[in-house]
Amino acid sequence: MRCFLAFPLTPLVCEYADGVGTVLRGAGVRGKWVRTGNLHLTVLFLGEQNETGLRSLFGAIRDVCSRSMALQLRVGTPSLFGPPPRVLFLECHDTGTDTYKSFALRVRDGVAGCGLVLQDSVLRQEPLPHLTLVRFRDPQEARSLARHGRFVRGSWVWDDAPALPAPPATLWELARLGLYCSVLRPAGPEYECLDEFPLGGKEV
Repeated sequence: MRCFLAFPLTPLVCEYADGVGTVLRGAGVRGKWVRTGNLHLTVLFLGEQNETGLRSLFGAIRDVCSRSMALQLRVGTPSLFGPPPRVLFLECHDTGTDTYKSFALRVRDGVAGCGLVLQDSVLRQEPLPHLTLVRFRDPQEARSLARHGRFVRGSWVWDDAPALPAPPATLWELARLGLYCSVLRPAGPEYECLDEFPLGGKEV
C-alpha cells in the first residue's frame, strides 16, 4: 500500500482551502483538484510499504515527534510551482522556533535509519510546507490560469486574481503527525489514517 506521513488540517484551514478552491473553480481554473477530505500537509512520502515495514518505523517516528515541539504555521495565499504551471497550492509560513523543514529532515533521517528505502526523488526534494489544491496534467489545463497571472523570474504573480477569501488570522498548530495509506475507491483514492504521533508529548 502507498503510504505517507502528514499533518491533518484543522477545520479552519480546511474551510479556507475549500473556499479558495470554490472560487478558483468558478473562475474557470481546471485541473485535477484534491478533494477537501484528502487535503493534508505532507511531511514524507514513503511509497509502497507492507505492514512489517511500517511497524519498524513506529519507534523512530514516535521518538522524533516526542523530541519535537508543535510547529506553528501561517497559511497564506495561493501560488504555483513552475513554469510551466504544475501545481497550485496554498503557501504556508513558519512562525515558531522550530521549522517545518528541520522537522521534516529529522523525520526523514529517522525513517532512513530504520533501513527503509526511499525514492531518490524524495531524498533529493527540499522540504517546503504547502497545501496542494490542484495539479495540472497537461498544457491545456495549465492555460486555464493564463488570464489570471504569469510567472516572473520563476515566481507566480497574480495579475487578475479572483476575489479569494482571506487566509485564517489564527496560526495553524501542527501537534500530531499522521501515518496514512491510500485506499483506492471507485470515486478515487481515499486516505486512511493508520496511526498518529503527538509532538512534544502532547496527547492525541
